[in-house]
Amino acid sequence: MLNRLSENWGPRRRSTTIALFACLLICLFAPMLQAQGKSKSKKKKNKAAETATYNPAALNVWGNGFIPGSSSTSASAQCPSASAPSCAENFSNAVGAGVGFQYRALRNLEGGVDFDLLGNFGGFGTQAAASGAVTQKTNVLGTMITTSARAVLPLFDERLLISGGAGLALLFADINPSGNEQFSGCYSCRSRRGHGPIEMAEVIYFPDQGRHFGIGFRVAPVQITTTGGFSAATAGANPNQIFKDHFLLIGGGVSLRFGGKK
Repeated sequence: MLNRLSENWGPRRRSTTIALFACLLICLFAPMLQAQGKSKSKKKKNKAAETATYNPAALNVWGNGFIPGSSSTSASAQCPSASAPSCAENFSNAVGAGVGFQYRALRNLEGGVDFDLLGNFGGFGTQAAASGAVTQKTNVLGTMITTSARAVLPLFDERLLISGGAGLALLFADINPSGNEQFSGCYSCRSRRGHGPIEMAEVIYFPDQGRHFGIGFRVAPVQITTTGGFSAATAGANPNQIFKDHFLLIGGGVSLRFGGKK
């Protein structure tokens, strides 16, 4: 599934992806919630929506799929095409996880911080020494810290929350051999960091009466600017060469809410 999304997704389709994803989830959850509101009048529904107690603090745990998008470089004069060496990143699909904390200062506005482990997304395989006698596998450990602000649309007495917004992402990657094999000239052994904007869309459904436990889905397009590159394709690039990388995080998880507020 990640491979299909990787082939079809691009930066121009980010907004369409978010819109379709949100519509699909609404269609899935709407039948479960419809029965709860049949006995109420429209007036009572509106009043309940305005006065319903909500839990402003949230602890979220997610499982994420990393889906590569496009990549470009500032060294356009040296890069006749994206397939030329050191002209574009070549990421691979990966599976990771994340945890985040959000707080709804207002009923329709929340902010928070997320920490994500992106998995081995750098596209490194097995690297051979110059002699060809020794090989070693190279892994990438990517850590992303995100701060964001989101608008929140609560529906069905706070049982369904739809939120969307934007923020800043900081990505740190440690690229090292796995195992004990070491040899001189390990071109891939390095650390990189980058930053850029992130967009987020989430849908969370709370099946319990107190709305403390929720299950949900999220999608987050990310654009990271870095020098030197994160992937195997750019391992020999100029360390001052700037790359702009697009990728998508998509996944699901659970949300724990607490601190009742009106």
